[in-house]
Amino acid sequence: MVCFQPYALTSIFGIDGSELTNTYADLNFYLKNELAEKLSGTDSFLARTKLLSDFLLRRIADNKNRFPVFTLLLRL
Repeated sequence: MVCFQPYALTSIFGIDGSELTNTYADLNFYLKNELAEKLSGTDSFLARTKLLSDFLLRRIADNKNRFPVFTLLLRL
């Protein structure tokens, strides 16, 4: 399970975090890609972690112009 702070949902996914407060969200509902399928088709925890990490880093990189703080995060 991955938990995000409301501001992270907005800045990474473009989702208003207040809509999801204290609830669980289906990844497929908000993200139209193959990430959920790839994650469920992977047996290794390490491989799932890498898939998710790579996905989130791509989303952050895609939004770095909208949110300058992401430029700093990408340097870490």
